[in-house]
Amino acid sequence: MALAYSVRDRMLARWVRTVETYAAHDVKVACYLSAEFLMGPQLGKNLVNLGIEAWDAAGLYHVGAFPGMAWTEWNGRYRDTMRRFVRGDPGLVGEVATRVAGSADLYADDGRLPGNGVNFITCHDGFTLHDLVSYTAKRNQANGQDNRDGTDDDASWNCGIEGKTSDPAVLALRRRQAKNCVAVLMLSRGVPMLLAGDQMLRSQGGNNNAWCQDSALSWIDWTLVESNRDMVRFTRELIALRRRHACDTSQSPPQDIIARGRQNPYAATFYSVSARSVVVLEARP
Repeated sequence: MALAYSVRDRMLARWVRTVETYAAHDVKVACYLSAEFLMGPQLGKNLVNLGIEAWDAAGLYHVGAFPGMAWTEWNGRYRDTMRRFVRGDPGLVGEVATRVAGSADLYADDGRLPGNGVNFITCHDGFTLHDLVSYTAKRNQANGQDNRDGTDDDASWNCGIEGKTSDPAVLALRRRQAKNCVAVLMLSRGVPMLLAGDQMLRSQGGNNNAWCQDSALSWIDWTLVESNRDMVRFTRELIALRRRHACDTSQSPPQDIIARGRQNPYAATFYSVSARSVVVLEARP
């Protein structure tokens, strides 16, 4: 057993050096090498589940075009569309229908499935779900960069009052908007990703770039489970509903997808992941 791990570690080290070399010249080649090695027989099946933020590839934006069958992409198009839709932006019916149905425009042309896309509305970058419906502008002064860091366009809406409020009508609207976000996420085809703490409406006080914070600003306050138990229950029940009624039942698991000259053994796996409606919970950094 120790020898097997030793051989595997040496192979992995060589692979890292090779990918780093290619990445300096050709991102696509590096991606193919990564997928082929990590999913190949050398390291064994299912050793690694490959996920990617397809806009972090050397500054390029590859959502829907990331090379290789092995990758599961964070669907940034889904995030942007659903934020605008829930906010009330007009003219989005067609785009929303495409995203809810699994983003076939991004994945279907080369035989990929809804499970090749990770749907999300919030993640470690940007507002939490609570702040998405409570702030229109970021509040990043605590980060020490005069509020210059972080995106200036979160496609958020404060529901009428910026930040903290005791107005019962605004609070009720914010809660409905948060539930709208979770509902559309859990009822969309693809793999849903929920930011840790969103199920209990954790806030960062409007800070949309809190990676540098190791304080109450970025910690999870577990007392929110009790104070926002209706939201926790709502999220739990939606996950249960999704598991009972898989969003992919209209598809048949493909068995004949060819990837780089061989049958792709992971085609059925991707479908299975999506059909079982596994929820990815993104941990805090």
